Amino acid sequence: MDIISNIILAIIQGLTEFLPVSSSGHIELGKAILGVELKSSQGLIYTTVLHVGTAFSTLFVFRKDISQLLMEVFQGDKTSLRYVGMIALSLIPAGLVGVWFNDVLESLFESNITLVGITLLVTSALLWSTKIRVKEIEHKPTLKMAIAMGLMQAVAILPGISRSGSTIAAGIHTGVSRQEISKFSFLMVLPLILGKIVLDIPKIANQNLGQGLEVSQLILGLFISFIVGVFACKWMVKLVTKNGLHIFAIYCMIVGILSLMYQVF
Repeated sequence: MDIISNIILAIIQGLTEFLPVSSSGHIELGKAILGVELKSSQGLIYTTVLHVGTAFSTLFVFRKDISQLLMEVFQGDKTSLRYVGMIALSLIPAGLVGVWFNDVLESLFESNITLVGITLLVTSALLWSTKIRVKEIEHKPTLKMAIAMGLMQAVAILPGISRSGSTIAAGIHTGVSRQEISKFSFLMVLPLILGKIVLDIPKIANQNLGQGLEVSQLILGLFISFIVGVFACKWMVKLVTKNGLHIFAIYCMIVGILSLMYQVF
């Protein structure tokens, strides 16, 4: 993989991790269009590292919220403990899917454009559903919200299903305020990503990364995805509160259709 392709893919990750258009799906499309060929294990490692970059973006943007939450947890604040408990609950579905179907998931990260095209259309439908006006009856996270968003996060492991878009859409339909949903959506993924990179450390150490993937490429990709992700994260929070997700439904539908046409022709 050349440096230009690496930079482009990192920019794509930084933008699409927070915008509701599926970062994994766009990464696979980007690799196919740019002609980047990575072995299945290398492709998964590269994608994981880019996700770590955007995880750092989340930590940076929500640093005040996270530090306050941790401080209150250590002080035994019941509200904060409940919040952390709901985040832990939301992790269970994706964690189980990752453990039980890891080998299957690795095979999906091989420029599977047909799958990406189909799942982008699914993402489009999910985003369009947010156009339905749902009355905000709760201004704090609820158990129902955590379960719904956790289940959608598990589904969003598939490339082409937007994690942020699907989880936020699920949260909106539970009647919780959009601002709380957007913050919860971005925070709930942090433990999964950080846990994933810890599990992938042995793979990164054992793989012969010189065949198509260098450590310097990983570092550059991580840095760029972090910088771009900071701006995209702040933008996305504003979009959610302004009820602008359905706009991306049209984009996902167009890209999904083009992806299927690209594969056919």
